[in-house]
Amino acid sequence: MTWWSSLFGKSKREAPPPSHDSIGAASDVPTRTVELPVRQTPQYVNEPFEFNNPHIVSEDYIQIPGTQHVISRTEFGGHDYYKMRLSWEEAHFVLHENGLHMPTIPLFMRHFKNVVHVHRAGGKKQLFDAAGNRLTTVQAHDVFRYLTSNEQNYRGFKYGASTWLDALFEERPDGLYVLSEHRTDRDLNGSKKLAPTKAEPLAPYVMNSRLGDFTSLNSQGLPTRVSKDALVYSGSLYFTAPSNGYVAAFEHGRGGGYVTLSCGRGRGGDDHFFAVAGARS
Repeated sequence: MTWWSSLFGKSKREAPPPSHDSIGAASDVPTRTVELPVRQTPQYVNEPFEFNNPHIVSEDYIQIPGTQHVISRTEFGGHDYYKMRLSWEEAHFVLHENGLHMPTIPLFMRHFKNVVHVHRAGGKKQLFDAAGNRLTTVQAHDVFRYLTSNEQNYRGFKYGASTWLDALFEERPDGLYVLSEHRTDRDLNGSKKLAPTKAEPLAPYVMNSRLGDFTSLNSQGLPTRVSKDALVYSGSLYFTAPSNGYVAAFEHGRGGGYVTLSCGRGRGGDDHFFAVAGARS
């Protein structure tokens, strides 16, 4: 039996947005659109990244500056993973079996913001792959298009970014928590199960579903300000607030011009069309 033949049962659909219209514990945060700041070129690692999988091509992964991580240019496994519609749990297992892990929200959003900064710099900043090579301007533009649109780009990949993220939200007596950095474990019967290695109470964030300002992310990768402008260039994304029992996902930009960070997704693969970006530390 193949690993994809045992997909999980039906999932919960996306959670309805919370009814309240406030901003976490930071209700006095102003509502405004903020232009992305131009920052100094970050430091990258010039030496090749080591993978524990001979089938992984280093050039298919991009360095995330300021971290010891790289992330795949497109979803791990390509078109087939879209057809399989992997559940959130199954996507974790597949990545772990290949020596990779699912990116957390703050890691993925750091990558996303860096790609946008490089694109806006018009060739004055660069992206580097896991082999230490600088991406050409055309290649960097393809990465930007992949994250922000649904156009065919790198190696003919015909979908924009649509990936699960490593975040499960859980209500506890003292509030809502985010569980992340999951690893594969085994129960007494030898069956695979996911085990989070990190649990944090949520920091203040925009609590209702609306356009968020991704230049205002907290330490957990969630926006703390709202934005009136729906353009990526202005730092906007559509944000769905966390809900108990649900997980996170990122989707490329559509007709409205903004990308989506949803923290209210069901975990199954039957009603979603998410593949998964692979990361390595």
